[in-house]
Amino acid sequence: MMLEMPEHQEEMQCNLEFGKIKSLQILLVEKKVGFLRSPATLPNSLRVLEWPGCPATSLPHDFHLKNLVILDLSYSYFGWDKPLENSKVLRHLIVVGCKNIRRIPDISGFHNLTKLCVGECTNLIEIHDSVGSLLHLKVFCAEGCTKLTIGLSRIELKSLEHLCFPGCSSLVMFPEVLAPMHKLNHVDLGGTGIRNLPPSMQNLKGIKVLSMGKGQMLEINESSNFFQNLPMFFPNLETLYLQNLDITILPASIEECHSLKFLHVTNCKKLQEIRGLPLNINQFYAANCSVKANSLILKLRQAIDSAAMRICFLPGREIPELFDHSSGGNSTDKSIEECHSLKFLHVTNCKKLQEIRGLPLNINQFYAANCSVKANSLILKLRQAIDSAAMRICFLPGREIPELFDHSSGGNSTDKRYNNRNRISTQLPCDG
Repeated sequence: MMLEMPEHQEEMQCNLEFGKIKSLQILLVEKKVGFLRSPATLPNSLRVLEWPGCPATSLPHDFHLKNLVILDLSYSYFGWDKPLENSKVLRHLIVVGCKNIRRIPDISGFHNLTKLCVGECTNLIEIHDSVGSLLHLKVFCAEGCTKLTIGLSRIELKSLEHLCFPGCSSLVMFPEVLAPMHKLNHVDLGGTGIRNLPPSMQNLKGIKVLSMGKGQMLEINESSNFFQNLPMFFPNLETLYLQNLDITILPASIEECHSLKFLHVTNCKKLQEIRGLPLNINQFYAANCSVKANSLILKLRQAIDSAAMRICFLPGREIPELFDHSSGGNSTDKSIEECHSLKFLHVTNCKKLQEIRGLPLNINQFYAANCSVKANSLILKLRQAIDSAAMRICFLPGREIPELFDHSSGGNSTDKRYNNRNRISTQLPCDG
């Protein structure tokens, strides 16, 4: 059974007695569907109960979970003041945004639970240690629980794949990892108050995505062991987010993270020096940092030469010397054409850029908005890219479409065919 809002109606009041529908297995209630009072009874035949905004602070006393597989009471008045009845069949327990929940009680009786989501429970203070020993749990999310101070003291979750605590600003300890958890591949600790990572984290060697940052009190600097431990603790790490941290130096030891492909240090405003980048790095984001782009020359050149680098967001507004410009930072040299794997090139807001002498033939997207270079000076290079059938998106400087596009109806039309073959999308700034 699904209860949803009638078309063109903002709210609906219902007063159904669900307990009388003995064979009901699925009950889905839209959040906007209002009830005159909390349900007195629910049928024990239910297998799926999804009721966001449910007005009840607890489940009916005579409702048993023996058949329930999915329980979703998100953004409801549910308080979880006492443990729920044990269940061997419950798989998903979702109570996101429940302001009345202050503690997660003992749930050791949910032997087959695979998903537990308690995010945005802003009054949640404590999570019972029984959560840390659910052998079949795959996803545990508690994002945005700003008052959470008593988290798990230990975990042994051999099936866990996703662990998420972003925005838990009062959480200061990461649990001890009692046994290898090879299936865990994603850990998000951004915005927590965690001060240090326990040595037992080396039991999490399967992690591929690690996120730290924004409010993090964890000591991450050259003298700490964080970067030195990365290659040993997380040999399979592919993505590392370190945004909004007070790091000053990215040490050379990060080069030992041979599987790392995506590195984000955006908004690390105290970052002044980057001494190493993994050779296999694919995307590197360092926007809004204090580090000078030209200090990255050697490391960027190595990554580009290895044909690994695809996307690179650099700090500052000047083109680094990597591109061999020879006229005071105002042009890019033809040597960039040798970056045969380069498909996305962004030189947006490089206001001193006046000349582009080369573009790789395989370039797919080219962004040059808000530069001083004249669009018509790109005709030959753009023509080559279009002839190679590679170019798809092109953001050009200035307010006129270059002669390359043979436009015939004013200077502001876009998306013209070139030689009746390849359609590309062009965009120019337009007068307000």
